[in-house]
Amino acid sequence: MALSPGPVLTPASDRDLGDNQAARDAITSKTLLKRFAQPEEIVELAAFLASDRAAYLTGANYPADGGATAW
Repeated sequence: MALSPGPVLTPASDRDLGDNQAARDAITSKTLLKRFAQPEEIVELAAFLASDRAAYLTGANYPADGGATAW
């Protein structure tokens, strides 16, 4: 299984983007939700996929990208 996150707001991305609102907008404009993911949103999916509750899931990619792949 694979987990493919989209843009996630982390200390590193926050540092790299700084106050550059144009760069932030360019990134979020490519998602249907028009925002960065919070790390917890990605962690929750990863925890589920690693749990026994996902025992029947195999060989799939799970995009957690705010709708970026829907374009």
